[in-house]
Amino acid sequence: MLVVDVDSHWEVAKFERGHHPFEQWRDRFPKIVQHLANGLSGDLLRALPDDRRPDGATLLAPLVHASDERGERVTMQPPHPSSPAERLAWMDEIGIDHCLVNPGTWWQLLEYLGPDRPQGAAICNDWLAEQIADGGHRLHGVAVVDFTDLGAAVAELKRARDKGHRAFFLYTLDGRTTIKDRQTKQLTLMAAHGVAVTKQLVYYGAQDYYRTSYGVPMSNQKVGVYLELRNSRDHGLGAPLPKGKIRVYKADASGSQQLVGEDWIEHTPKDERVKIKMGEAFDVVGERTQKEWRKLGAGLYEVAWEITLRNHKTTDQTVTVIEPVPGDWQVLNASHAWDKPQAHTLRFTVPVPKESAATLVYRVRLRF
Repeated sequence: MLVVDVDSHWEVAKFERGHHPFEQWRDRFPKIVQHLANGLSGDLLRALPDDRRPDGATLLAPLVHASDERGERVTMQPPHPSSPAERLAWMDEIGIDHCLVNPGTWWQLLEYLGPDRPQGAAICNDWLAEQIADGGHRLHGVAVVDFTDLGAAVAELKRARDKGHRAFFLYTLDGRTTIKDRQTKQLTLMAAHGVAVTKQLVYYGAQDYYRTSYGVPMSNQKVGVYLELRNSRDHGLGAPLPKGKIRVYKADASGSQQLVGEDWIEHTPKDERVKIKMGEAFDVVGERTQKEWRKLGAGLYEVAWEITLRNHKTTDQTVTVIEPVPGDWQVLNASHAWDKPQAHTLRFTVPVPKESAATLVYRVRLRF
C-alpha cells in the first residue's frame, strides 16, 4: 500500500529582513493579526457589511490576549523549520511514502499583490522547488497559479511542472463537445433536480458588543438570508463543486426566473455542506439595546442585551441569532432556549410571528 500525505506545508519560522520572497511588496501586507484573520475567515469577512466587519484584533481577541500575556507576538504558525532530510526522516518514522507539499501559509499573501499576483505565484513555485530539491523523489510541490490570464496560467502550470511540481486540482466535464475556430462555448458542469435546500434567516452580533457600554439602541440592523445544502448524491448532487460565483434564481408569478442572490463558494468536495449568502432580508429587521454593562472586577464583566426582531412578512419566520461572545462566559438567564455550538458562539432560535415582533433578552457574565 502506498501512503501519500496530500496536505503537507513547508513553513518558515521567520524570513530575515530583506529575504522574504515577496520583499518588493512588503508595503502592501496587513499586520500579522489581520492577515491571520483573513486567512482563517477571509470569505466570511468580505461577505459582511463594512459596519459589521470586525478587525483582526477583535476576531482573534483570545489569541491576541494569550500572546500578550506570554509576552510573545502572534504568529501564523508555530516555528518549525525543516530540511528535506529531516522531512524524509519524519516520513519514514510515520510511514509516509510521498508528500504533496504546498509553500506554507505565507503564499496567502498573494491576495494583496493585485495585478502582480502572476509574478508572485511564479516566485512561490520557484522558492518551493528550491526548498524541496533534495527530496524531489518523494517531496512533490503543489503549484500556485493565478488564473487572471488563462494563457499565462497554462504557461505557469507547464513551467511549474518542469520545476518538479506535480499537484494540481482540475475539474473534468462528462461527455464530449466540439468547439469551432474562434468560438466561445459555455458548457454545463453538472445538472441536478430536486436538490434539498434549507433557508435560514440569521442575525449576527459582534464581539465588540461585550467590551464596552452602548448608550443608544442599534436600530434597523440587517438579518442575513442564507441557503444551505449538502453536496451529496442523496440530496441530488454528489460531485466536486469548483470555487466560484454561485447565483440563485426564483420563478416569479409569470414563471420567469429572477435573480434573487449570489455568493462565492470554495472548492467543495462531495458530501460536504455548502452555505450561500443570498443577501439581507428586506422585511425582517433587528434592533438591539444594551440593558446593562457592569465591570465586576479585574477582567470580569456582566452584560445584558435585549434584541427585538420585527417581521413584516405575511408568514411566520424563524430567526437564528448568533452572538460571538469573547473570553470565558456563562449565560445567567435568557428568555429563549440557547446552545453553544462553538467555544465563543452563543446561539438562539427565535420564532417571530407574521406582521409582528419577538423580543429576546439575555444576560451573560464573561471574563477576558
